[in-house]
Amino acid sequence: MIPAVAPPSEAELSSQLRRMAAAGVSVRDLVEHLRRVFPGPDVSFAVVLAFKRAFHLPLLEARRIEGSALLGGTLYTPEQTEALFRPLIDRDRDSWDV
Repeated sequence: MIPAVAPPSEAELSSQLRRMAAAGVSVRDLVEHLRRVFPGPDVSFAVVLAFKRAFHLPLLEARRIEGSALLGGTLYTPEQTEALFRPLIDRDRDSWDV
């Protein structure tokens, strides 16, 4: 039996996401990374919290990703999600500890 791998700490996950975003990784790929970290059908809230913590987003802004097709929502296409979240992610880039 293969032992389960523990997910990274909150600080390490935030650091991973910030490094990826700073390198220009798409929002789609950030979400896919989180899907690998938190496998299972109920990943939406984990994605919201990870975006909130990593990118210093208010909860109401972070929750908008739940409406994305990237998480099974119908409000935003992947392209609309990128256009919506990229400025939010980049807004506080100077405050990141990468």
